[in-house]
Amino acid sequence: MERNYTFTGDFSPEAVAGVLSIEMILALIANGVVLVITIYQRKSWKQSSTIFFTSLILAHLVLTLYLPFSIAALAAGEWIIGSTDEEKQGTCDFIGFI
Repeated sequence: MERNYTFTGDFSPEAVAGVLSIEMILALIANGVVLVITIYQRKSWKQSSTIFFTSLILAHLVLTLYLPFSIAALAAGEWIIGSTDEEKQGTCDFIGFI
């Protein structure tokens, strides 16, 4: 069974890839700065709010790891990670699971 991994929509995939690239860069910079500031202030490490916000920052940083895969797929017009349909399905499912 042939699977279709192409992007279809009423807007330009290149434009969406550009917007996601900008979003990813800004998210990495902003979260990195806040994480460095949080780590630098050692007095507040024991507070529950600091632990909560640090875990949110780390979770958001992990979530931005899927963006390069989505950007590459949108720019190419199809899911390019994997050579067979099974590999494409597996990597796409894994990225979707993240």
